[in-house]
Amino acid sequence: MWKICLLALALPATLAHQDKENYHEAHARLKRDLLRNYDKDLHPWMHKDKPINVSAGMSVFDMDMDDEGILNMVAWYRGMWQDERLTWHADDYHNIHEIRIPARELWVPDMEVYNAESYGHGSFSDTMHRMRNHYAIVYSSGKVLFIPPTNLKVRCMEDEGGEYPWGEYSCNLKIGPWTHSSLAFDLQPYDGKKYIELHNLDSPMVFTENSFENDPLVKKVYDCCPETYASIEYKFKVQRQFKFGENGMQKNPNQVMTF
Repeated sequence: MWKICLLALALPATLAHQDKENYHEAHARLKRDLLRNYDKDLHPWMHKDKPINVSAGMSVFDMDMDDEGILNMVAWYRGMWQDERLTWHADDYHNIHEIRIPARELWVPDMEVYNAESYGHGSFSDTMHRMRNHYAIVYSSGKVLFIPPTNLKVRCMEDEGGEYPWGEYSCNLKIGPWTHSSLAFDLQPYDGKKYIELHNLDSPMVFTENSFENDPLVKKVYDCCPETYASIEYKFKVQRQFKFGENGMQKNPNQVMTF
């Protein structure tokens, strides 16, 4: 009985404290509560028979290609996943439904570009796993949205009969988890999109009309392991719109049919 009385006395004091708490203080309290005893190195796999929902995709702002057929892309990675450790009741925190937390303080899926030409400074791998300087948006449902800018380099092959440097090149970009099988990750294309968006149509290189004709979600069993591993493999073609030389900008003499 005395415990009930103490609780009744403490409840008004707690509510009064929340009433005096400003919006900034509520954010600070929410972050403290979320990250208390949170292990960022341990994946949030709560149920053995229920893999984590992970979606991944790319959005490209600019593309160019060097003389060796290396396609350089300035891109935004688009990732979302479920972390049940990061859920809360918004009513307990001034009706806050989302909070921004540096990604380096959170668990992030171990995604990699399998066919990257570089894993060094400034690469996708560097952005995702060493730097992680950008903020992620955490929602009260436990969903985490992470969209960092990054650089990508993949090798492309010139199509037969192409007129260098104005012809089409065939490329692919394969992204997936480095160690987690489909038992742990339910991998899907971000927002259901089966293509890479190009936001800058004035880019030196553009996707052409024969791009992204395949279903990018691929599941495969490797010799090492009995489990199935999923990846997202974009197959596309690119073509140069213009290049800069000694005489300034040169435009492609052929018509470029964009995706």
